[in-house]
Amino acid sequence: KIRKYIFLLAVLIFYTSANSQEYFIEKCLKEMEDAAREATNVSARILASRTYQKALNAREKSQSQSRSIKYRCENASKAEDLFRSASDIANSANITLEDTIINRRNALSLDGHIKYSKKWDKAERKFLNAIKAMENYNIKKAEELNKEMSSEFSEIELLVIKDMYLNEARLNIYSAQKEKADRFAPITLSQAKDFLRTAESQLDKNRYENQSARDTAEKSIERSNHAIFLTKLIQSIDKDKFTI
Repeated sequence: KIRKYIFLLAVLIFYTSANSQEYFIEKCLKEMEDAAREATNVSARILASRTYQKALNAREKSQSQSRSIKYRCENASKAEDLFRSASDIANSANITLEDTIINRRNALSLDGHIKYSKKWDKAERKFLNAIKAMENYNIKKAEELNKEMSSEFSEIELLVIKDMYLNEARLNIYSAQKEKADRFAPITLSQAKDFLRTAESQLDKNRYENQSARDTAEKSIERSNHAIFLTKLIQSIDKDKFTI
């Protein structure tokens, strides 16, 4: 009987220990994942990229089924701390780099990184340097870069908006010039150019309330089309029979 009781006690201890270890690792992993979700929600992957990457590396180690529970929990705990640090940095960056973040997002939504890739790459390098400064707690440098980057990302967004509303007018003027409208219909072509400049100025003043710029661009298109018509008409006249 004593041996039986000892055996049952050993089995009970084994299962209790196993359950305890299982609970322990589940708790470690849950706390880590909670911290990871928080970091993701505040865009730490972008705004605290180095710290966030270190957290990912530690999380990967914590999920290795071949390693001991102690090893996995140590790395889960390390990952949790790094995710929380990344969240803190990202929260600070959202304040310090607020203007840049907004302007960068706006330019990105219009594919500014594709349409003006060289300008984007230049601004993006500064953005990454600012993130690095934030992770090194060099707030002053990050603030200085914020002024430059904010303006550069804003410029990219404006360039794309101008392309959207003014490109047809630009191309029409170019076509009129190829038809030699500057020689045969200079006044009408000049009107088209004036309307285009006005539309561009309207977008400079307010890029989002752009109906007036659209209307002005349409006037430019109408004038350049008319300049082309006049040019072709004048060139078709038989000078022996008609005067211009």
